[in-house]
Amino acid sequence: MRGNRPAVLVLAAAAALTLIPARPASAVNDGAWSSLAPGAPSPIARRESAAIYDDVDNRMVLFGGFGDDVGGYQRWILYNDTWQVTLGDNPQWSLLAPADDGPGRRASPQWGYDPARRRFIMFGGYGYHYPNSTYLEYLNDVWELNLRSPNPHWRELQTHGTPPIGRLAGSAVYDPLHQRFVGFGGTRGLPIDTWTLDLHDVPTWNIINTSGSRPVGSYGMYSIYDPVRNRMITFGGSTSDEYHGVNNNTWELRLDGTPTWNQLAPTGTLPSARRSGSSIYDPLRNRMVIFGGWDSGPDATAFLDDTWAMDMNSDPPVWGQLTPAGTTPIRRDVGSTVYDPTHDRMVLFGGWEATYMLHDTQFLSWGDAGSTTSAVANVQGTPSEAQVSWNVQEATAAYTGVYRKDANNDWTSVAALVTDASGHVQFTDPTVQAGEQYGYQLVVSGERGTTASGEVWVTIPTTTGIDPGASVFALRRIAPNPVIDRLNVTFSLSSSEPATVELLDISGRRVLAREVGSMGVGIHSVDLSVGRQNAPGVYFLRLMQGSQTQTRRVVVEGGGE
Repeated sequence: MRGNRPAVLVLAAAAALTLIPARPASAVNDGAWSSLAPGAPSPIARRESAAIYDDVDNRMVLFGGFGDDVGGYQRWILYNDTWQVTLGDNPQWSLLAPADDGPGRRASPQWGYDPARRRFIMFGGYGYHYPNSTYLEYLNDVWELNLRSPNPHWRELQTHGTPPIGRLAGSAVYDPLHQRFVGFGGTRGLPIDTWTLDLHDVPTWNIINTSGSRPVGSYGMYSIYDPVRNRMITFGGSTSDEYHGVNNNTWELRLDGTPTWNQLAPTGTLPSARRSGSSIYDPLRNRMVIFGGWDSGPDATAFLDDTWAMDMNSDPPVWGQLTPAGTTPIRRDVGSTVYDPTHDRMVLFGGWEATYMLHDTQFLSWGDAGSTTSAVANVQGTPSEAQVSWNVQEATAAYTGVYRKDANNDWTSVAALVTDASGHVQFTDPTVQAGEQYGYQLVVSGERGTTASGEVWVTIPTTTGIDPGASVFALRRIAPNPVIDRLNVTFSLSSSEPATVELLDISGRRVLAREVGSMGVGIHSVDLSVGRQNAPGVYFLRLMQGSQTQTRRVVVEGGGE
């Protein structure tokens, strides 16, 4: 039997939380370009691929696209292979999932990343539904790639409701607070619908009747998710099915309550009108960064190689051009980009130069180091409810998403809450069943992006009182292991005496320690940043309280600096 899922609670008003201020744009340089060596292995030259950043394994994952035909029968063909590039000190490309497994060959889908379930979500595009399909079409199918698996494979999601019509090159973001995919526009008669795909249980489509004005039907828009204000931002795009009519308008889709479009009026020097370039959200500086694109001119000079940033620390936001050091990448449109928080850089792969496909990997680095957001959890269960609280530190946004997991359901969004001024957030779940075990975690945003944090588990007692297991001294869970960067440690304490969680290297030297005795009796969870400051290797995680000690082996693979 499926467990009851609490109705999603949404708290729209932001609290007066003291957040990490964004690094002002004036306080940093414009970055510097660098690239992988031209002869380094990489995917075949291509454009219009889908790409996400996997925060746990610190990698960029890339799917499909339209590229060179190495067999020589045609000049260009569609692809459906899946690649990854590791983002440590020595980035390397490798094939992640075979081309004959999963979606058919396609280009220009819409996509997002679910950090709670670690899955790559993809919708539509132009191409073939399945690998063995023979009919080219504008697609409206939905697929997920489970990145928790050591051998990831694509799986088609069966959806409920009426899906949007097939399309390519629309704008879309993943809304992590509400566990939904949100999109707009795309080419296929220029649809002007705004839609959501609810991914809680059975994926369900909803066409949103947005209030007020909205962008004209468009494709090739630059788009990002802004976690500070919980909104999708779009810039530019085409306004003609004949691939012309570009603009340089900036819009927001507010995701609180009923999604609402508003046209923004940024100050500063705006980028020229364009479409089909690359964009990222820079969480350290709270800004949208765009590169390249196409301005609809009559010749190859229409393809652009400039870099711009919209600073969102002020209202209205401010556009300005960046002038990075290093060698500027070749002009292009429809390249694939992600933000790499471990090295504070934009990663760009491939695209279309005007006359040929590209397969270079470029990095625009700003060279700063973002702090790691942490959520320290406490949980208590009674026969009728679970009470969970978190103390969130180093966040850049007040919004948080509460997720729950049980024996029958994967991580599912159950509430969108706002932390108070001290970083505290509390959730009561009245839908639990006595004798069952439940996990809870937060999705939070910080200088290293939007991540899942503060995982904690509780067994609901069958009689009134605290779960007896909660008062037993125990090192309950360490995940992930091996770890690249952040390690979640769940433990229980038997008293309020001083206690520590420590990380020891192979020689027994203590390299990290956290005092946890003040949390008191019960089950607790802490996040530790272990991979960035420690060399890869074998370590030991130790919980100590009085004469009691428990130790677990941990393998640190390291995210690289």
